[in-house]
Amino acid sequence: EGNTYMSLIDKPDASEIERSRVFSQAMYVMPAMVETGFNMKNGIPPYECRIKIRAQRPYQTYDADGDTSNHINKNLPLYTFSTDEIAPDNNSDAAKRSALDLINVVPNPYYAYSQYEGNRLDNRVKFTNLPRKTTIKIFTFNGTLVRTIKKDDESTFVDWDLKNQASVPIASGMYIIHVDAEGVGTKILKWFGIMRQIDLDTF
Repeated sequence: EGNTYMSLIDKPDASEIERSRVFSQAMYVMPAMVETGFNMKNGIPPYECRIKIRAQRPYQTYDADGDTSNHINKNLPLYTFSTDEIAPDNNSDAAKRSALDLINVVPNPYYAYSQYEGNRLDNRVKFTNLPRKTTIKIFTFNGTLVRTIKKDDESTFVDWDLKNQASVPIASGMYIIHVDAEGVGTKILKWFGIMRQIDLDTF
């Protein structure tokens, strides 16, 4: 309850500099109290945020009418706030449509190599920030369908091995990618890739 600070402030020989040091380090702290029906995981709030409360009155019991039987928090200071107006709604249509802007293919452009590849014979790019159910169709620049990739799991990405539907490596050039996120919307991507020659020294 601030006894350590008070002992420093009340010292008869305490200088103004010493007192200012105490006040510069003192903070008003309080335990977190969660609304009924909600729980904090491991004592940590579910969102990363910092709340600052500037209190002008000391932290002590305030008994206005003498009856402490029905008072919340045993007449100790209690502050409440609500984030209803600013809380994010992840399931809203607007949030889903804005999430479409995050869908991407990396690397783009592809210059014969990506960090996702495991060996010299591996060619690979990733489609990222995908919703659960997604259908990806890859076309050549003249409209020929090259590959269809479907995803239906909790992962947020899917790999493309830079091969067509017949498992034949694609040619270098520009490709048009149509991403259909079920229940959300569609997005068109342009991807340019330069394929490297097969390294026969590997065999």
